[in-house]
Amino acid sequence: MTRLNNKGFTMLEMLFSFTVTCMIVSFLPLSFQLILKEQSIENRIQRMEWEVFISQLKQEIQSCDHYSIGEGILNITINGVNITFEKYNTNIRRRVSLQGHEIALQHVKSIVFEERVQQIYIEVVDTSNQTYISYISPFVQTGDSYE
Repeated sequence: MTRLNNKGFTMLEMLFSFTVTCMIVSFLPLSFQLILKEQSIENRIQRMEWEVFISQLKQEIQSCDHYSIGEGILNITINGVNITFEKYNTNIRRRVSLQGHEIALQHVKSIVFEERVQQIYIEVVDTSNQTYISYISPFVQTGDSYE
């Protein structure tokens, strides 16, 4: 058996270390991409929450007997039961007969409910300053606005 030469790298050792270094470096862009895409994923989740919120709100408004709009508050009456949507901290909460605390939408900076040309206008600004707007046409045209 020959004795190993400790005077430097052999060509084979150099190619092996270069290959390992290249493999490690090739994974860096992927990790940076995942870190940078995290905010994009949050925006998509917020968008999906908005779609679910509007879908549920449309069902309730279109089946209501009466609705009224206040400053940041939407009251709906369905079969004599009062349902309220209002901002609470950074959430939109749904309350039935002024009881309960069901979170309907999260990370909300501001919300506007308005009646415009027989439609309910809803505008939400989230905590990352993204604005979401929707119009809902109720089947009942008895909305009242109060201050």
